[in-house]
Amino acid sequence: MASYAPTEVQVDACIKKIVETTDRSRKWVRRTSILDDLLPNGRVPVGLDVRLRLKACTMHIKALAESFGAEQSADFLGVGITMFEGLVSERVITPITTKAFKKPRFSANMLDDLLNRMKARAILQPDHAIRKDMISLSHASFALRCPAGQIQRFLEAGELPGSYIDTTEIGLAGLRISHKELLAAIRRQQRADLTLEEVRKRLAPSSR
Repeated sequence: MASYAPTEVQVDACIKKIVETTDRSRKWVRRTSILDDLLPNGRVPVGLDVRLRLKACTMHIKALAESFGAEQSADFLGVGITMFEGLVSERVITPITTKAFKKPRFSANMLDDLLNRMKARAILQPDHAIRKDMISLSHASFALRCPAGQIQRFLEAGELPGSYIDTTEIGLAGLRISHKELLAAIRRQQRADLTLEEVRKRLAPSSR
């Protein structure tokens, strides 16, 4: 059976390691751990979940230490702050749950993952024919009144096959989308989202 050091020793060692790897003060690490209920009431965890709790604590503090604010996150993605806030409201991007900061913080890994997923669907292949109706993400969102989050879902669903990334621009600023493909995807969604009442009005069936 494995033998572990006393809980207090494990906690102290864990906090010391976090301090060293995140370049944050010991006071900040401990305070954040307490605020975010990883070390409830400032006391050491009890029971058999000590190591799991400390592992979660390490991951959480590291994510916070590497996180971005809203404006920095928008710059990282290559979008304006308004579009970024739209992605947040659509839950495409979710802030880190924490009480240690007054303003929302966003995981660098999550932002990077979003960029990679978008790029995976919009890689410019050697035989990729660039269409004449290509527009930027911001233009597409504004011109067709389609939220950026919905465009992202269309892209990941493979409904915008003509999309590509202009690598001379930063992040999503380089995304180019076919106006025609996006309009067609929006129309397909609208048809799929018809309510029973709308169907009745369009088809004018009997009451039965």
